This record gives sequence, structure tokens and C-alpha cells, in this order.
Amino acid sequence: MGVLQGKGLLRDKSEWKRKLYHIYQKGQKSKSKPFPITAIPYFAWANREPGKMLVWIPVGLQKLDL
Repeated sequence: MGVLQGKGLLRDKSEWKRKLYHIYQKGQKSKSKPFPITAIPYFAWANREPGKMLVWIPVGLQKLDL
């Protein structure tokens, strides 16, 4: 079983104003910084230690380095 390692962007939370969801508008500029990511297959989650699980769907894909 493997995981995927990659590079993502971490958005500045101050723009969210403590709301659960943030409305995305095409062309919207936001503050972000590079951040390493690890993707774990959903079926393998139960075999790991307890922790937060976040599921997300990207709005767009610019480049994929495998």
C-alpha cells in the first residue's frame, strides 16, 4: 500500500472569517504558501492511528508531478 507525496498551497485562513465554507470566485486572488501534502487512500485509513480525515476535491489541476 502506498501514499502519494506532493506539493500543495496552504491558503490564508483570515479570508474565511470563521465560516464553515468559503465561496470561490473564478480569478480570485488569495494569499497562499507552498505546503507538503500526503494523500492516503481512503480504504487504508482504518489501518492508521486515530486522527483527522479531510476529504477535498480540487477546483483545478495545473501540474501533476509523479
